Amino acid sequence: MSALSPSGPTSTPFRRARAREGGFAALALLVERGPTESLRSLALASPPMKVALAAYERPEQAEADHQRGLGREAFPYAGAMLDPQGRAGATDEIAVLYESIGFRWSDSGVGADHLATQLRAMAFLLGAETEASEDRQHGAWGRVREAQRAVLDQSLLRWLPVWAVGQQRTGLAWPRSLSEQVLNLCLLVRSELQRAADQPWVLPPPPDLDDRETDLTAIAALIARPALGGVLFTRSELRRAARDAGAPAGFGPRPQIVLNALRSAATFGTLPALLEGLQRIAAEQTAQLLKLQSENIAGVDAAVRPWLRRAAWTQDQLARVAAAAQVGA
Repeated sequence: MSALSPSGPTSTPFRRARAREGGFAALALLVERGPTESLRSLALASPPMKVALAAYERPEQAEADHQRGLGREAFPYAGAMLDPQGRAGATDEIAVLYESIGFRWSDSGVGADHLATQLRAMAFLLGAETEASEDRQHGAWGRVREAQRAVLDQSLLRWLPVWAVGQQRTGLAWPRSLSEQVLNLCLLVRSELQRAADQPWVLPPPPDLDDRETDLTAIAALIARPALGGVLFTRSELRRAARDAGAPAGFGPRPQIVLNALRSAATFGTLPALLEGLQRIAAEQTAQLLKLQSENIAGVDAAVRPWLRRAAWTQDQLARVAAAAQVGA
């Protein structure tokens, strides 16, 4: 019998599944609400998150960073990462997936594609694994583990690594630690499921920058929407790149900030500098994903390969536009 086969409530797999069920449930609460007073004990139970919270003089500073990291820098929604329009709440495929595993996502309190809901789906499946192990139901146990793999490979891991490394670049202690713990737990569970992802997947097609009708709006979409450009530029990274290029970005949603910066840079003759700054950020994300890919965790290569390919294409496109702007200056 496999070391990971169910063998009753005293078995290691049983205890492992129960602990991870609790881990996913706790992380879902922390992602949704942050390190509030009522949830602080959950965060302090994790040594890495305890260290992160110790970086703040007052608890409310960590709560503010939670809102900044997850509410402004990079939204924790699958739709914000994978939808070509960047729409948080794009839920059709995820809702179908939840239905197939028997998870009632409408009870979660937030959208189906919110990270907290997806973590609750994993907690639900780990709970089902615990029950199957306790009852020694080998068939049910295998089906539940296949469902875990489906949630990870068909949804969570398609966007979580890019979102998590984006949070790492914010420099915000609490969001950095929280995103790292979420990613680590997902990768830990995925590593034990062993089988590689069944089918490759692709990001939506990007805008055609060779089209004569292409303007700064298309370039802004490529930069602002991760699914199109393959890169998650956090809000602070966009503002910093614009500031360094002497291109006022103004205020508003992410696409508007990018478009403002591009127009300002074009007006002031600093478009090459702005695009070169964005290329450096894209290169940093690529380095982060390559490091993750090198760990050879099951499912990770298939998850990050589309992002790496699209990011490389985007860097080439930005370099071409920068070179053309330099010649035309």
